Amino acid sequence: MKSAGLMAIDGYPASPETIQVLNEKGIKHQHQSSQITSELLDWADLVLTMTVVHRDSLKQQFPEHAPSIFTLKEYVDPEIEVAWKKLTKHMPP
Repeated sequence: MKSAGLMAIDGYPASPETIQVLNEKGIKHQHQSSQITSELLDWADLVLTMTVVHRDSLKQQFPEHAPSIFTLKEYVDPEIEVAWKKLTKHMPP
C-alpha cells in the first residue's frame, strides 16, 4: 500500500496532530508526503480516494488509469454512486 496526494509536496512529514494520534494508538510510522505520479498509478492495481472531487481530478489527469480509480465509498458499495447519479440527474444545473 502507498499513499499520495494531488496537492502534496514530496518529503513533508505528517501533521503534528496526525503524529500525535498515531503515537497515542501505538502505531509506528515513517510518513513522508508524495505527489501522485503516473509511475505511481502504473504501480497500483487500485486507487481509492476520499472524495468524488479527488477521484474525478485523477480520472481527468490520468484517463488511462480511470478504470482503477474509485472513491472509498463507491468501492465498498457501488450502489452509492448509482444512487448519486440518479439524484443529480434531476437537479437543476
